[in-house]
Amino acid sequence: MMPGERWLRAAGEGKLILADKQKWFNKLFYLYNKHWLLPRFFHSIEAVGPVDAEPGASVLYIMNHCSWWDGLLVYHATQNCSLADHYMMMDREQLTHYPFFRKLGAFSIDKSSLGGITASLDYASSLMRQGRAVWLFPQGAIEHQEKRPIAFQSGVGALLCRCPQTAVIPVAR
Repeated sequence: MMPGERWLRAAGEGKLILADKQKWFNKLFYLYNKHWLLPRFFHSIEAVGPVDAEPGASVLYIMNHCSWWDGLLVYHATQNCSLADHYMMMDREQLTHYPFFRKLGAFSIDKSSLGGITASLDYASSLMRQGRAVWLFPQGAIEHQEKRPIAFQSGVGALLCRCPQTAVIPVAR
């Protein structure tokens, strides 16, 4: 199934918000992000280490989530350092509030219902089976970067059970 197909949650629970990538919007947002937004708040941004796995391989990137900026920094890094087709799981409430992220590859997860979680994991695993890269913040919430122990929600394990050949690339900020 393709990313644009409709995925429904369990009956009566609403719809999964799908990624709806738009090349024109991506080009425009990239320029805005690179030349106006990020320079206003960051002196420099640097990505270190390998970004892509083998071409066409399914990849799951897992990253700690210490600020609202994480998604925008990931977007910037992937646009500059990667040839893969990237998607990102985002909290449904946040994606509803910032729907433009859909045009960049964000799709929702509704952690308040089992049906919402299952639909998001189904969609993410479908993307990975198609050789697309998926980003998760497995802590499930923004947490201070010094908080220990780092606890992951179970979605990472569930995705890897569904797509066992997936390369996992840990990313720290």
